[in-house]
Amino acid sequence: MEEKKWVRGDNVVVEYGYGDWSPDQLAAAAQAMVGRVDVILCNDNDASVAAARITKTVPILFFDAFAPIEQGLIESFARPGRNLTGTTAWPGIDFAAKRLQFVAPIVPGAKRVSWLWGGESLRLETLEGQPFDLREMVEKAATSVGLTARVHLVREPADVANALTEVSAWNAQALCAGGWPVWAERKQVIDFALKARLPSLFSVRYYLDSGGLLSYGPSAEEYANLTRRWVDQVDRVLRGANPATIPVERPNVYKLSINLKTAKAIGVTVPRSVLARADELIE
Repeated sequence: MEEKKWVRGDNVVVEYGYGDWSPDQLAAAAQAMVGRVDVILCNDNDASVAAARITKTVPILFFDAFAPIEQGLIESFARPGRNLTGTTAWPGIDFAAKRLQFVAPIVPGAKRVSWLWGGESLRLETLEGQPFDLREMVEKAATSVGLTARVHLVREPADVANALTEVSAWNAQALCAGGWPVWAERKQVIDFALKARLPSLFSVRYYLDSGGLLSYGPSAEEYANLTRRWVDQVDRVLRGANPATIPVERPNVYKLSINLKTAKAIGVTVPRSVLARADELIE
């Protein structure tokens, strides 16, 4: 922000509101800001929804919102249409399907995939108060590529062990995982996958350093660029731009990385058609 000539204590004041994942507390925090601030910044979906319900006029900028179209925060990525805009690394249901599409070539005949979902809940609400089931979204993505998905909720790192027991009981043929509670126990998750000879797929490249098989998602550099582009949006809004006309920023490049050492260790052969698409091969 200082690069944009916004200096805290000089020409900009930053106030903080906290909600501890409580809709009522988030709504109260947003309400306290209305009439006092020029823009509300939100770092997750619940905060964005709470703020959007409180005000239709104060600009709201979300950072890395999950499924903002499906949740009703915006009308489209190109033209949000409301008093909200921001960034997202999750461009929609197609992103889940694009990761799952690598299962079949690597595990011919595979039908069952488990997905460890790190987060508070699998049920969100749309802006209008309608239920939005993340489990159904993942299942739909799996069906689109000929798989059946079972989602295992991991609210906190301590839940990982039980989730992995469920994966074993279901005889999953591949494993997807993500979210901070899973990341905190990534060694346990990857050790499990290696022992079970289970292909593991992630959206973050760093999992492969611990022995994950495949990652498909924005690079670390792309995430950093997304943050800078978010700051650009904040600057534009503070200078009078209408968030309804500012496109939601998304990663420009998604990278496919494959750990060939892990493929050998679990006894799978990655076909040439997939290798040819890889941006990085770990040998």
